Amino acid sequence: MSFEKSKFDKANFDSITNSIEKIYEQKYQELSLRLAQREFYWTIGGGVIVFIVPIVLILIVRYFTKQTQQKVAELAEGNVKNLKQIVMDYEFESQLCKKSNILILSENEREKNQMISLMNQLQFKKYKSATVNDIWVVSQKKYQNGFNEDEYDLLVFNHINEELINEILIKSAKEIFLSYYTNGQQTIIDRNRINFANSKFTFYARLMEILKFHYLTDLI
Repeated sequence: MSFEKSKFDKANFDSITNSIEKIYEQKYQELSLRLAQREFYWTIGGGVIVFIVPIVLILIVRYFTKQTQQKVAELAEGNVKNLKQIVMDYEFESQLCKKSNILILSENEREKNQMISLMNQLQFKKYKSATVNDIWVVSQKKYQNGFNEDEYDLLVFNHINEELINEILIKSAKEIFLSYYTNGQQTIIDRNRINFANSKFTFYARLMEILKFHYLTDLI
C-alpha cells in the first residue's frame, strides 16, 4: 500500500493556528477571571473576618463583663445581708450578755474563780459564780434557806458530779440547764433537760442557744 505525499497548505495552517490561539486566549481569560474572583472573595471574606472578629470578641467580653458585674453585685448584696445579720446577731447577743441573770455552780473555789474569769471574757454582766455549798445543803439534798432559783434565767453546772446534778434536777422546777465539763453523763436521770458543753466555744454557743430560747419563749 502506498501513500500520497500531502502538500503543505499555508492558509490552512494559519487558520488552525489562529483558532488555537483564540481558544488559548479564551481559556486564559476565563482562568484569569476565576482567579480574580477568588482573590476578590478572599479579600472580601478576609475583610469581613477582620471586621467581624473584633466585634464578636467585644460582644463576648461585654457579655462576660456584664455577667461578672451581675455576679459581683449579687455577692455584694448577699455579703451586705450577711453582714447586717451578723451585726444584728452580735447586738442581740450583746443584749443577752448584759441582761441575762445566770447562776454558775462550781464544785470548789478554784473552779468558781475560773468561771468568773471566763464569764468576764465573754462580757456577761449579770451572773453569779458560786460553789455548790453556797446554795445547796448536801446532807438534806435541798436549796439553802432563802435561795430562789426563779431569780435566775439559767443554772449552769461547772465540773459537778452527776449524783449532785441528779439531786438538783429532782428538786428544781427549771426546764433547761447547762452543764460544763460533766463526767458520767449517761447516769444523769433527766438528760433531756440539760445541754452539755466540753469547751469554751461550745459553752458560749449552748449558752446563747438557751438564752435565745428563753427570750423567744417569753415573747409567746
